[in-house]
Amino acid sequence: MPYYCWISTVSWPSTPQPIQIQLNCLRGVKDKVPKGRYVLKVSLLSHLGGCALQWSRHKEQQWPGTTLPVNHAGNFYNVEMYFNQDVHTVPLTEKDVKPGMTLLFELFLLHGANTYIDRVVGWGAFPFYDDNFVILEGKFKCPFLRGHYNTKIDRFRKIEDLIQSDVDNWLCNLYFQVGQNDSAEQCLQQKSGQTISFGKQESEEHSESPSYLEELEKHRFSVCCNSVADVKAFRSVFKHTHFVIWAAFSEVGLTHWCAWNFWTTMLHITLIWFVRLYLHYCTQWLFLRAISVPVSKFQFSPHTVELCYQNSLLHTSEELVIVLIGPLALNAVMLLMVLISWSHQTISNSLPSFLSKFIIVLGFWTMLDPLAIFVIDIILGRLSYSADNPVADAAKLYWLFYKTEQSGIPGILITVLLYTVITIISFSLLYFFMLRLHVDSWVMDVCQRIHRKEDQFYVPYDLEISNQELSYIVGKAEQWRGINGERKKRRLRAVLIVRREDCTDERQPICVKDVQKRLNWQRPPMRTDGDERQQHLQRDHDFIENTNDLCLLQAGFHHNYSIVSLLQAFHDTIRSSLDEHHP
Repeated sequence: MPYYCWISTVSWPSTPQPIQIQLNCLRGVKDKVPKGRYVLKVSLLSHLGGCALQWSRHKEQQWPGTTLPVNHAGNFYNVEMYFNQDVHTVPLTEKDVKPGMTLLFELFLLHGANTYIDRVVGWGAFPFYDDNFVILEGKFKCPFLRGHYNTKIDRFRKIEDLIQSDVDNWLCNLYFQVGQNDSAEQCLQQKSGQTISFGKQESEEHSESPSYLEELEKHRFSVCCNSVADVKAFRSVFKHTHFVIWAAFSEVGLTHWCAWNFWTTMLHITLIWFVRLYLHYCTQWLFLRAISVPVSKFQFSPHTVELCYQNSLLHTSEELVIVLIGPLALNAVMLLMVLISWSHQTISNSLPSFLSKFIIVLGFWTMLDPLAIFVIDIILGRLSYSADNPVADAAKLYWLFYKTEQSGIPGILITVLLYTVITIISFSLLYFFMLRLHVDSWVMDVCQRIHRKEDQFYVPYDLEISNQELSYIVGKAEQWRGINGERKKRRLRAVLIVRREDCTDERQPICVKDVQKRLNWQRPPMRTDGDERQQHLQRDHDFIENTNDLCLLQAGFHHNYSIVSLLQAFHDTIRSSLDEHHP
Protein backbone atom coordinates (compact mmCIF):
# COMPACT_ATOMS: atom_id res chain seq x y z
CA MET A 1 0.00 0.00 0.00
CA PRO A 2 1.18 3.58 -0.61
CA TYR A 3 1.37 4.49 3.06
CA TYR A 4 3.85 1.69 3.86
CA CYS A 5 7.19 3.44 3.83
CA TRP A 6 9.20 0.19 4.04
CA ILE A 7 8.75 -3.43 4.99
CA SER A 8 10.52 -5.07 7.90
CA THR A 9 11.93 -8.55 7.36
CA VAL A 10 11.82 -11.38 9.87
CA SER A 11 14.22 -14.32 9.68
CA TRP A 12 12.73 -17.73 10.49
CA PRO A 13 15.23 -20.20 12.00
CA SER A 14 12.53 -22.85 12.27
CA THR A 15 8.95 -23.43 11.20
CA PRO A 16 6.69 -21.91 13.88
CA GLN A 17 3.16 -23.00 14.73
CA PRO A 18 0.60 -21.07 12.64
CA ILE A 19 -2.38 -19.34 14.21
CA GLN A 20 -5.90 -19.02 12.90
CA ILE A 21 -7.78 -15.72 12.97
CA GLN A 22 -11.50 -16.21 12.46
CA LEU A 23 -13.05 -12.97 11.22
CA ASN A 24 -16.70 -13.15 12.21
CA CYS A 25 -18.39 -9.88 11.35
CA LEU A 26 -18.34 -6.09 11.34
CA ARG A 27 -21.23 -4.59 13.33
CA GLY A 28 -22.46 -1.02 13.12
CA VAL A 29 -21.46 -0.47 9.48
CA LYS A 30 -24.92 0.64 8.22
CA ASP A 31 -24.67 3.40 5.60
CA LYS A 32 -21.29 4.70 6.77
CA VAL A 33 -19.65 3.01 3.77
CA PRO A 34 -21.05 2.88 0.21
CA LYS A 35 -22.58 -0.08 -1.51
CA GLY A 36 -20.01 -2.48 -2.91
CA ARG A 37 -17.79 -5.50 -2.38
CA TYR A 38 -15.47 -5.54 0.63
CA VAL A 39 -12.55 -7.60 1.91
CA LEU A 40 -10.72 -7.64 5.24
CA LYS A 41 -6.93 -7.80 5.34
CA VAL A 42 -4.90 -8.81 8.39
CA SER A 43 -1.27 -7.72 8.74
CA LEU A 44 1.30 -7.85 11.52
CA LEU A 45 3.10 -4.62 12.41
CA SER A 46 6.39 -4.31 14.23
CA HIS A 47 4.65 -1.65 16.32
CA LEU A 48 1.63 0.59 16.01
CA GLY A 49 2.54 3.30 13.53
CA GLY A 50 5.17 1.05 11.97
CA CYS A 51 5.20 -1.05 8.84
CA ALA A 52 4.08 -4.54 7.93
CA LEU A 53 6.38 -7.48 8.53
CA GLN A 54 7.43 -9.79 5.70
CA TRP A 55 8.22 -13.50 5.67
CA SER A 56 11.80 -13.65 4.43
CA ARG A 57 11.51 -17.11 2.84
CA HIS A 58 9.20 -15.61 0.23
CA LYS A 59 10.68 -12.17 -0.26
CA GLU A 60 8.04 -11.20 -2.80
CA GLN A 61 5.22 -12.18 -0.43
CA GLN A 62 4.08 -9.95 2.39
CA TRP A 63 2.48 -11.31 5.50
CA PRO A 64 -1.16 -10.19 5.27
CA GLY A 65 -4.08 -12.61 4.99
CA THR A 66 -7.10 -11.45 3.02
CA THR A 67 -10.68 -12.71 3.12
CA LEU A 68 -12.95 -13.44 0.20
CA PRO A 69 -15.13 -10.50 -0.96
CA VAL A 70 -18.52 -9.93 0.66
CA ASN A 71 -21.32 -7.62 -0.47
CA HIS A 72 -22.73 -4.71 1.49
CA ALA A 73 -25.92 -2.92 0.43
CA GLY A 74 -24.98 0.37 2.09
CA ASN A 75 -28.37 1.01 3.73
CA PHE A 76 -28.90 2.26 7.28
CA TYR A 77 -30.60 -0.99 8.22
CA ASN A 78 -27.67 -3.11 6.98
CA VAL A 79 -26.09 -3.17 10.42
CA GLU A 80 -23.78 -6.11 9.94
CA MET A 81 -21.18 -7.10 7.37
CA TYR A 82 -20.84 -10.84 7.85
CA PHE A 83 -17.58 -12.63 6.90
CA ASN A 84 -17.25 -15.88 8.89
CA GLN A 85 -13.89 -16.61 7.29
CA ASP A 86 -10.59 -17.90 8.62
CA VAL A 87 -7.23 -16.32 7.89
CA HIS A 88 -4.08 -18.30 8.67
CA THR A 89 -0.91 -16.43 9.48
CA VAL A 90 2.45 -17.69 10.68
CA PRO A 91 3.49 -16.22 14.05
CA LEU A 92 6.99 -15.24 15.04
CA THR A 93 9.29 -17.56 16.87
CA GLU A 94 9.88 -16.78 20.50
CA LYS A 95 13.08 -14.80 19.99
CA ASP A 96 11.54 -12.71 17.21
CA VAL A 97 8.47 -11.62 19.18
CA LYS A 98 9.01 -8.05 20.31
CA PRO A 99 6.99 -5.71 22.49
CA GLY A 100 4.67 -3.48 20.54
CA MET A 101 3.81 -6.00 17.81
CA THR A 102 0.29 -5.26 16.61
CA LEU A 103 -2.35 -6.86 14.43
CA LEU A 104 -3.62 -4.46 11.76
CA PHE A 105 -7.10 -4.99 10.30
CA GLU A 106 -8.04 -3.07 7.15
CA LEU A 107 -11.40 -2.93 5.37
CA PHE A 108 -11.00 -2.55 1.60
CA LEU A 109 -13.68 -1.37 -0.82
CA LEU A 110 -12.96 -3.17 -4.08
CA HIS A 111 -13.10 -1.31 -7.38
CA GLY A 112 -16.53 -1.08 -8.92
CA ALA A 113 -19.24 1.46 -9.61
CA ASN A 114 -18.27 3.71 -6.68
CA THR A 115 -14.49 3.62 -7.07
CA TYR A 116 -12.02 2.80 -9.81
CA ILE A 117 -9.37 1.47 -7.42
CA ASP A 118 -9.30 -0.62 -4.28
CA ARG A 119 -9.22 1.72 -1.32
CA VAL A 120 -9.21 1.43 2.46
CA VAL A 121 -12.35 2.73 4.15
CA GLY A 122 -11.58 1.65 7.73
CA TRP A 123 -8.91 0.12 9.94
CA GLY A 124 -8.29 -1.09 13.45
CA ALA A 125 -5.29 -2.14 15.56
CA PHE A 126 -5.08 -4.83 18.23
CA PRO A 127 -2.18 -6.11 20.39
CA PHE A 128 -0.51 -9.32 19.24
CA TYR A 129 -0.11 -10.77 22.76
CA ASP A 130 -1.81 -10.66 26.15
CA ASP A 131 -0.62 -9.47 29.55
CA ASN A 132 1.32 -12.72 30.03
CA PHE A 133 3.31 -11.94 26.84
CA VAL A 134 1.74 -14.93 25.09
CA ILE A 135 0.26 -14.76 21.59
CA LEU A 136 -3.45 -13.98 21.71
CA GLU A 137 -6.02 -16.73 22.02
CA GLY A 138 -9.72 -16.14 22.53
CA LYS A 139 -12.63 -13.99 21.35
CA PHE A 140 -12.07 -10.27 20.91
CA LYS A 141 -13.56 -7.17 19.34
CA CYS A 142 -11.76 -4.21 17.82
CA PRO A 143 -13.17 -0.75 17.00
CA PHE A 144 -12.46 0.58 13.51
CA LEU A 145 -11.52 4.12 12.55
CA ARG A 146 -12.63 5.70 9.30
CA GLY A 147 -10.18 6.12 6.43
CA HIS A 148 -6.87 4.46 5.66
CA TYR A 149 -4.18 3.36 8.10
CA ASN A 150 -2.43 6.44 9.45
CA THR A 151 1.15 5.92 10.62
CA LYS A 152 0.92 9.12 12.69
CA ILE A 153 -1.50 7.33 15.01
CA ASP A 154 1.21 5.38 16.81
CA ARG A 155 -0.43 4.98 20.22
CA PHE A 156 -3.44 2.96 21.31
CA ARG A 157 -4.41 5.88 23.50
CA LYS A 158 -4.69 8.12 20.44
CA ILE A 159 -7.22 5.74 18.89
CA GLU A 160 -9.31 5.77 22.05
CA ASP A 161 -9.10 9.56 22.34
CA LEU A 162 -10.19 10.02 18.72
CA ILE A 163 -13.28 7.89 19.25
CA GLN A 164 -14.08 9.40 22.62
CA SER A 165 -13.77 12.97 21.35
CA ASP A 166 -16.05 12.36 18.35
CA VAL A 167 -17.95 9.16 17.64
CA ASP A 168 -18.00 10.12 13.95
CA ASN A 169 -14.33 9.05 13.81
CA TRP A 170 -15.49 5.53 14.63
CA LEU A 171 -16.73 3.25 11.85
CA CYS A 172 -17.76 -0.08 13.36
CA ASN A 173 -16.64 -2.94 15.61
CA LEU A 174 -14.87 -6.07 14.35
CA TYR A 175 -15.60 -9.38 16.07
CA PHE A 176 -12.90 -12.00 15.64
CA GLN A 177 -11.41 -15.06 17.30
CA VAL A 178 -7.77 -16.12 17.54
CA GLY A 179 -6.58 -19.66 18.16
CA GLN A 180 -3.78 -22.09 17.42
CA ASN A 181 -4.01 -24.13 14.24
CA ASP A 182 -2.47 -27.51 13.45
CA SER A 183 -2.44 -27.03 9.70
CA ALA A 184 1.16 -25.83 9.49
CA GLU A 185 1.88 -27.69 6.26
CA GLN A 186 -1.27 -26.32 4.68
CA CYS A 187 -0.19 -22.77 5.47
CA LEU A 188 3.42 -23.28 4.37
CA GLN A 189 2.46 -24.88 1.05
CA GLN A 190 0.93 -21.63 -0.19
CA LYS A 191 2.63 -20.47 -3.35
CA SER A 192 4.57 -17.25 -3.49
CA GLY A 193 2.40 -14.25 -4.19
CA GLN A 194 -0.81 -16.12 -3.35
CA THR A 195 -3.26 -14.58 -0.93
CA ILE A 196 -3.42 -16.49 2.32
CA SER A 197 -7.17 -16.86 2.82
CA PHE A 198 -9.37 -19.67 3.98
CA GLY A 199 -12.98 -20.21 4.86
CA LYS A 200 -16.25 -19.98 3.02
CA GLN A 201 -18.39 -16.91 2.65
CA GLU A 202 -21.99 -17.09 3.73
CA SER A 203 -24.30 -15.03 1.59
CA GLU A 204 -27.03 -14.56 4.11
CA GLU A 205 -26.69 -12.23 7.05
CA HIS A 206 -26.84 -13.87 10.42
CA SER A 207 -30.15 -13.60 12.18
CA GLU A 208 -30.32 -11.38 15.22
CA SER A 209 -31.15 -14.31 17.48
CA PRO A 210 -30.61 -14.05 21.24
CA SER A 211 -28.06 -16.85 21.13
CA TYR A 212 -26.10 -15.02 18.44
CA LEU A 213 -26.11 -11.75 20.38
CA GLU A 214 -25.16 -13.58 23.56
CA GLU A 215 -22.26 -15.14 21.70
CA LEU A 216 -21.11 -11.69 20.61
CA GLU A 217 -21.19 -10.55 24.22
CA LYS A 218 -18.37 -13.01 24.96
CA HIS A 219 -15.99 -10.99 22.78
CA ARG A 220 -13.90 -8.50 24.71
CA PHE A 221 -11.63 -5.59 23.97
CA SER A 222 -9.23 -6.16 26.85
CA VAL A 223 -6.41 -8.70 26.46
CA CYS A 224 -5.79 -8.96 30.20
CA CYS A 225 -6.25 -12.58 31.27
CA ASN A 226 -6.63 -12.22 35.03
CA SER A 227 -9.21 -10.29 36.98
CA VAL A 228 -8.29 -7.62 39.51
CA ALA A 229 -9.02 -9.95 42.41
CA ASP A 230 -6.74 -12.65 41.03
CA VAL A 231 -3.71 -10.42 40.51
CA LYS A 232 -1.75 -9.49 43.61
CA ALA A 233 0.11 -6.22 43.89
CA PHE A 234 3.52 -7.89 43.84
CA ARG A 235 2.67 -9.92 40.74
CA SER A 236 1.33 -6.83 38.98
CA VAL A 237 4.55 -4.90 39.69
CA PHE A 238 6.61 -7.88 38.56
CA LYS A 239 4.72 -8.12 35.25
CA HIS A 240 5.14 -4.40 34.58
CA THR A 241 8.84 -4.60 35.42
CA HIS A 242 9.30 -7.65 33.22
CA PHE A 243 7.66 -5.85 30.32
CA VAL A 244 9.86 -2.77 30.73
CA ILE A 245 13.04 -4.89 30.85
CA TRP A 246 11.85 -6.84 27.81
CA ALA A 247 11.19 -3.59 25.94
CA ALA A 248 14.60 -2.20 26.94
CA PHE A 249 16.48 -5.26 25.66
CA SER A 250 14.38 -5.20 22.51
CA GLU A 251 15.23 -1.55 21.87
CA VAL A 252 18.92 -2.23 22.39
CA GLY A 253 18.73 -4.87 19.64
CA LEU A 254 21.37 -7.48 20.52
CA THR A 255 19.54 -10.47 19.01
CA HIS A 256 20.39 -10.01 15.32
CA TRP A 257 24.14 -9.51 14.95
CA CYS A 258 23.92 -8.94 11.19
CA ALA A 259 21.58 -5.97 11.55
CA TRP A 260 22.74 -2.36 11.57
CA ASN A 261 21.01 -1.85 14.91
CA PHE A 262 23.29 -4.44 16.52
CA TRP A 263 26.52 -2.66 15.53
CA THR A 264 25.27 0.76 16.58
CA THR A 265 24.38 -0.76 19.94
CA MET A 266 27.84 -2.30 20.29
CA LEU A 267 29.33 1.12 19.56
CA HIS A 268 27.21 2.64 22.34
CA ILE A 269 28.20 -0.12 24.77
CA THR A 270 31.91 0.32 24.04
CA LEU A 271 31.79 4.09 24.27
CA ILE A 272 29.83 4.15 27.52
CA TRP A 273 32.14 1.53 29.04
CA PHE A 274 34.99 4.05 29.01
CA VAL A 275 32.73 6.92 30.07
CA ARG A 276 31.45 4.91 33.03
CA LEU A 277 34.89 3.59 34.04
CA TYR A 278 36.77 6.88 33.95
CA LEU A 279 33.93 8.87 35.52
CA HIS A 280 33.78 6.39 38.39
CA TYR A 281 37.47 6.74 39.31
CA CYS A 282 37.81 10.43 38.43
CA THR A 283 35.16 11.36 40.98
CA GLN A 284 37.06 9.36 43.61
CA TRP A 285 40.28 11.16 42.70
CA LEU A 286 38.55 14.56 42.89
CA PHE A 287 37.16 13.74 46.33
CA LEU A 288 40.59 12.70 47.59
CA ARG A 289 42.05 15.95 46.30
CA ALA A 290 39.23 17.89 47.95
CA ILE A 291 39.97 16.40 51.41
CA SER A 292 43.76 16.80 50.88
CA VAL A 293 44.62 13.10 50.84
CA PRO A 294 47.79 12.41 48.80
CA VAL A 295 47.36 10.08 45.80
CA SER A 296 50.44 7.98 45.08
CA LYS A 297 49.24 6.48 41.80
CA PHE A 298 46.53 7.40 39.29
CA GLN A 299 46.95 5.52 36.01
CA PHE A 300 44.38 4.82 33.25
CA SER A 301 43.97 1.51 31.42
CA PRO A 302 41.32 0.31 28.92
CA HIS A 303 39.82 -2.03 31.51
CA THR A 304 40.51 -0.28 34.82
CA VAL A 305 42.12 2.66 36.63
CA GLU A 306 44.83 2.23 39.26
CA LEU A 307 44.11 4.61 42.13
CA CYS A 308 46.43 4.28 45.16
CA TYR A 309 46.25 6.36 48.33
CA GLN A 310 46.99 5.92 52.03
CA ASN A 311 43.87 4.42 53.61
CA SER A 312 44.99 5.16 57.17
CA LEU A 313 44.49 8.91 56.58
CA LEU A 314 40.74 8.51 55.99
CA HIS A 315 37.96 8.33 58.56
CA THR A 316 35.15 5.80 58.31
CA SER A 317 32.72 8.35 56.84
CA GLU A 318 35.26 9.42 54.22
CA GLU A 319 35.86 5.80 53.21
CA LEU A 320 32.11 5.38 52.85
CA VAL A 321 32.04 8.36 50.48
CA ILE A 322 34.89 6.84 48.44
CA VAL A 323 32.85 3.64 47.99
CA LEU A 324 29.66 5.51 47.06
CA ILE A 325 30.86 8.51 45.08
CA GLY A 326 31.61 6.59 41.87
CA PRO A 327 28.14 5.00 41.44
CA LEU A 328 26.48 8.20 42.68
CA ALA A 329 28.26 10.23 40.00
CA LEU A 330 26.95 7.88 37.32
CA ASN A 331 23.43 8.15 38.73
CA ALA A 332 23.74 11.94 38.71
CA VAL A 333 24.68 11.85 35.02
CA MET A 334 21.79 9.48 34.31
CA LEU A 335 19.40 11.77 36.17
CA LEU A 336 20.67 14.73 34.15
CA MET A 337 20.05 12.85 30.89
CA VAL A 338 16.53 11.93 32.02
CA LEU A 339 15.79 15.58 32.84
CA ILE A 340 17.13 16.67 29.45
CA SER A 341 14.94 14.07 27.75
CA TRP A 342 11.89 15.16 29.73
CA SER A 343 12.43 18.86 28.96
CA HIS A 344 13.03 18.11 25.28
CA GLN A 345 9.83 16.07 25.11
CA THR A 346 7.88 18.80 26.89
CA ILE A 347 9.14 21.61 24.68
CA SER A 348 9.26 19.97 21.26
CA ASN A 349 9.09 16.23 20.71
CA SER A 350 10.75 12.97 21.69
CA LEU A 351 14.51 12.52 21.51
CA PRO A 352 16.25 11.15 18.41
CA SER A 353 16.54 7.37 18.41
CA PHE A 354 20.34 7.29 18.75
CA LEU A 355 20.27 9.60 21.79
CA SER A 356 17.47 7.61 23.36
CA LYS A 357 19.45 4.40 22.86
CA PHE A 358 22.49 6.12 24.39
CA ILE A 359 20.49 6.84 27.55
CA ILE A 360 19.24 3.24 27.71
CA VAL A 361 22.77 1.82 27.47
CA LEU A 362 23.98 4.39 30.01
CA GLY A 363 21.21 3.27 32.36
CA PHE A 364 22.25 -0.36 32.02
CA TRP A 365 25.93 0.43 32.71
CA THR A 366 24.96 2.66 35.65
CA MET A 367 22.96 -0.16 37.17
CA LEU A 368 25.73 -2.71 36.54
CA ASP A 369 28.64 -0.45 37.53
CA PRO A 370 29.22 -1.89 41.05
CA LEU A 371 29.12 -5.42 39.65
CA ALA A 372 31.44 -4.59 36.74
CA ILE A 373 33.99 -2.94 39.05
CA PHE A 374 33.79 -5.90 41.44
CA VAL A 375 34.39 -8.47 38.66
CA ILE A 376 37.40 -6.57 37.30
CA ASP A 377 38.85 -6.22 40.81
CA ILE A 378 38.50 -9.97 41.39
CA ILE A 379 40.28 -10.74 38.13
CA LEU A 380 43.12 -8.34 39.02
CA GLY A 381 43.43 -9.73 42.59
CA ARG A 382 42.57 -6.51 44.42
CA LEU A 383 40.56 -8.07 47.24
CA SER A 384 43.67 -8.43 49.41
CA TYR A 385 45.17 -5.43 51.18
CA SER A 386 48.41 -3.92 49.87
CA ALA A 387 49.95 -0.52 50.53
CA ASP A 388 51.46 -0.32 47.03
CA ASN A 389 48.51 -1.65 45.01
CA PRO A 390 44.91 -0.41 44.78
CA VAL A 391 42.25 -2.10 46.90
CA ALA A 392 38.91 -3.13 45.43
CA ASP A 393 36.00 -0.81 46.21
CA ALA A 394 33.99 -3.73 47.58
CA ALA A 395 36.84 -4.60 50.02
CA LYS A 396 37.63 -1.11 51.34
CA LEU A 397 35.11 -1.20 54.19
CA TYR A 398 36.04 -4.78 55.02
CA TRP A 399 39.71 -3.88 55.64
CA LEU A 400 38.73 -0.68 57.44
CA PHE A 401 36.56 -2.53 59.99
CA TYR A 402 39.09 -5.35 60.17
CA LYS A 403 41.77 -2.92 61.33
CA THR A 404 39.58 -1.00 63.77
CA GLU A 405 37.11 -3.64 65.04
CA GLN A 406 39.13 -6.82 64.35
CA SER A 407 36.23 -8.08 62.23
CA GLY A 408 35.40 -7.19 58.64
CA ILE A 409 31.87 -8.65 58.63
CA PRO A 410 30.19 -5.26 59.36
CA GLY A 411 32.07 -3.78 56.43
CA ILE A 412 30.78 -6.53 54.12
CA LEU A 413 27.18 -6.02 55.27
CA ILE A 414 27.37 -2.25 54.85
CA THR A 415 28.91 -2.60 51.38
CA VAL A 416 26.18 -5.01 50.25
CA LEU A 417 23.49 -2.71 51.63
CA LEU A 418 24.93 0.39 49.94
CA TYR A 419 25.34 -1.34 46.58
CA THR A 420 21.79 -2.71 46.80
CA VAL A 421 20.36 0.77 47.40
CA ILE A 422 22.47 2.21 44.57
CA THR A 423 21.30 -0.52 42.19
CA ILE A 424 17.65 0.12 43.08
CA ILE A 425 18.09 3.84 42.42
CA SER A 426 19.77 3.14 39.09
CA PHE A 427 17.04 0.73 38.04
CA SER A 428 14.34 3.22 39.04
CA LEU A 429 15.86 5.89 36.79
CA LEU A 430 16.07 3.47 33.86
CA TYR A 431 12.54 2.22 34.54
CA PHE A 432 11.15 5.75 34.60
CA PHE A 433 12.90 6.68 31.37
CA MET A 434 11.72 3.57 29.53
CA LEU A 435 8.17 3.88 30.78
CA ARG A 436 7.59 7.62 30.50
CA LEU A 437 10.11 9.19 28.14
CA HIS A 438 11.50 6.66 25.66
CA VAL A 439 10.09 7.33 22.15
CA ASP A 440 7.20 9.41 23.44
CA SER A 441 6.35 6.85 26.16
CA TRP A 442 5.24 4.09 23.77
CA VAL A 443 6.20 1.48 26.39
CA MET A 444 3.67 2.88 28.86
CA ASP A 445 1.01 3.00 26.14
CA VAL A 446 1.48 -0.67 25.23
CA CYS A 447 1.79 -1.65 28.89
CA GLN A 448 -1.51 0.03 29.74
CA ARG A 449 -3.20 -1.48 26.70
CA ILE A 450 -2.36 -5.07 27.63
CA HIS A 451 -2.90 -4.72 31.40
CA ARG A 452 -6.08 -2.62 31.62
CA LYS A 453 -9.42 -4.25 32.38
CA GLU A 454 -12.49 -4.25 30.15
CA ASP A 455 -14.33 -1.53 32.08
CA GLN A 456 -11.36 0.84 31.83
CA PHE A 457 -11.68 1.25 28.05
CA TYR A 458 -14.04 3.32 25.98
CA VAL A 459 -15.50 1.16 23.20
CA PRO A 460 -18.65 2.34 21.37
CA TYR A 461 -21.66 0.08 21.20
CA ASP A 462 -22.38 -1.47 17.83
CA LEU A 463 -25.32 0.84 17.07
CA GLU A 464 -24.04 3.93 18.82
CA ILE A 465 -24.46 7.20 16.93
CA SER A 466 -22.95 10.64 17.41
CA ASN A 467 -24.68 13.87 18.37
CA GLN A 468 -24.51 15.10 14.78
CA GLU A 469 -26.19 11.98 13.42
CA LEU A 470 -28.82 12.10 16.14
CA SER A 471 -29.62 15.73 15.28
CA TYR A 472 -29.93 14.78 11.62
CA ILE A 473 -32.32 11.90 12.41
CA VAL A 474 -34.46 14.03 14.70
CA GLY A 475 -34.57 16.90 12.19
CA LYS A 476 -35.54 14.54 9.41
CA ALA A 477 -38.30 13.06 11.56
CA GLU A 478 -39.67 16.51 12.37
CA GLN A 479 -39.93 17.30 8.66
CA TRP A 480 -41.99 14.18 8.00
CA ARG A 481 -45.60 14.68 6.86
CA GLY A 482 -48.22 11.99 6.44
CA ILE A 483 -50.88 11.69 3.76
CA ASN A 484 -53.45 13.42 5.95
CA GLY A 485 -50.97 15.93 7.37
CA GLU A 486 -49.80 13.85 10.31
CA ARG A 487 -46.59 14.94 12.03
CA LYS A 488 -44.22 13.15 14.34
CA LYS A 489 -43.40 14.64 17.70
CA ARG A 490 -40.50 13.90 20.02
CA ARG A 491 -40.98 12.62 23.51
CA LEU A 492 -38.27 11.90 26.07
CA ARG A 493 -39.30 9.43 28.70
CA ALA A 494 -37.60 7.66 31.58
CA VAL A 495 -37.83 3.91 32.06
CA LEU A 496 -37.10 2.34 35.44
CA ILE A 497 -35.20 -0.92 34.94
CA VAL A 498 -36.26 -3.11 37.87
CA ARG A 499 -34.60 -6.49 38.43
CA ARG A 500 -35.55 -8.73 41.32
CA GLU A 501 -32.67 -11.16 40.77
CA ASP A 502 -30.05 -8.42 40.93
CA CYS A 503 -30.79 -7.50 44.54
CA THR A 504 -28.00 -8.26 46.98
CA ASP A 505 -30.13 -7.76 50.09
CA GLU A 506 -32.43 -10.72 50.73
CA ARG A 507 -34.75 -8.55 52.81
CA GLN A 508 -35.35 -6.32 49.81
CA PRO A 509 -37.20 -8.38 47.17
CA ILE A 510 -37.02 -5.75 44.44
CA CYS A 511 -34.58 -3.00 43.58
CA VAL A 512 -34.01 -0.43 40.86
CA LYS A 513 -31.31 -1.65 38.47
CA ASP A 514 -30.91 1.50 36.42
CA VAL A 515 -32.74 4.45 34.96
CA GLN A 516 -32.91 4.51 31.18
CA LYS A 517 -33.66 7.47 28.95
CA ARG A 518 -35.44 6.73 25.69
CA LEU A 519 -36.16 9.11 22.86
CA ASN A 520 -39.08 8.13 20.63
CA TRP A 521 -41.33 9.65 18.06
CA GLN A 522 -45.07 9.43 18.49
CA ARG A 523 -47.47 9.78 15.58
CA PRO A 524 -50.79 11.34 16.74
CA PRO A 525 -53.65 8.84 16.25
CA MET A 526 -56.14 9.41 13.44
CA ARG A 527 -58.83 7.40 15.28
CA THR A 528 -60.10 7.67 18.84
CA ASP A 529 -59.56 4.01 19.70
CA GLY A 530 -56.44 4.83 21.69
CA ASP A 531 -54.08 3.27 19.13
CA GLU A 532 -50.72 4.98 19.10
CA ARG A 533 -47.89 4.14 16.72
CA GLN A 534 -44.44 4.86 18.05
CA GLN A 535 -41.08 4.77 16.35
CA HIS A 536 -38.22 4.32 18.79
CA LEU A 537 -34.69 5.59 18.37
CA GLN A 538 -33.52 2.35 19.90
CA ARG A 539 -32.89 -1.04 18.32
CA ASP A 540 -31.87 -4.28 19.99
CA HIS A 541 -31.43 -2.39 23.28
CA ASP A 542 -28.30 -0.73 21.95
CA PHE A 543 -26.86 2.55 23.07
CA ILE A 544 -27.39 5.18 20.34
CA GLU A 545 -26.64 8.57 21.88
CA ASN A 546 -23.59 9.97 23.64
CA THR A 547 -23.90 13.40 25.23
CA ASN A 548 -22.45 15.04 28.32
CA ASP A 549 -25.57 14.70 30.44
CA LEU A 550 -27.78 12.16 28.67
CA CYS A 551 -27.17 8.62 27.46
CA LEU A 552 -29.27 5.83 26.04
CA LEU A 553 -28.19 2.68 27.78
CA GLN A 554 -28.27 -1.08 27.46
CA ALA A 555 -27.44 -3.90 29.88
CA GLY A 556 -23.87 -3.16 30.86
CA PHE A 557 -24.48 0.55 30.57
CA HIS A 558 -22.04 3.44 30.22
CA HIS A 559 -22.23 5.46 33.47
CA ASN A 560 -20.64 8.61 32.03
CA TYR A 561 -23.41 11.02 32.88
CA SER A 562 -24.80 12.64 35.99
CA ILE A 563 -27.76 10.63 37.22
CA VAL A 564 -28.31 12.55 40.47
CA SER A 565 -30.86 14.97 39.02
CA LEU A 566 -32.66 12.13 37.26
CA LEU A 567 -32.94 10.11 40.46
CA GLN A 568 -34.27 13.12 42.33
CA ALA A 569 -36.96 13.64 39.70
CA PHE A 570 -38.19 10.06 40.06
CA HIS A 571 -37.61 9.70 43.77
CA ASP A 572 -41.33 9.47 44.53
CA THR A 573 -41.88 6.91 41.79
CA ILE A 574 -39.15 4.67 43.11
CA ARG A 575 -40.42 4.99 46.68
CA SER A 576 -43.97 4.11 45.68
CA SER A 577 -42.72 1.11 43.68
CA LEU A 578 -40.85 -0.20 46.69
CA ASP A 579 -43.77 0.45 49.04
CA GLU A 580 -46.03 -1.71 46.89
CA HIS A 581 -43.74 -4.69 47.54
CA HIS A 582 -43.32 -3.82 51.25
CA PRO A 583 -46.82 -3.17 52.58
